[in-house]
Amino acid sequence: MDWTELFESEGLTSGRKLYSQYEFYIDKLKSPKIKVFVWEQINGLFFATTDYSIQNSEQAGPYREQNPHSSPEVALRSAIECITTWIKEPLDKIKFIKEDWE
Repeated sequence: MDWTELFESEGLTSGRKLYSQYEFYIDKLKSPKIKVFVWEQINGLFFATTDYSIQNSEQAGPYREQNPHSSPEVALRSAIECITTWIKEPLDKIKFIKEDWE
């Protein structure tokens, strides 16, 4: 019995499991170590969260990826792109915002 079957047999209709975890740095920004957590949902879809968001000087607030995806690879790519897409000049104005996803 896998975890989704166990949850469902106990009447739990929502839940997630940590599928994988990654870390990276953005050297040109001297970023903190950014962790990516890929989660598997009980419905079989995947989503990823990061422990930091990025905000450039043109954004009112940081964008946070929270969309479900069909595979862990797509979720991982989406989470990384959610950070790297917003790297824009002036680089010294980029902020890293610590996230709490619990």
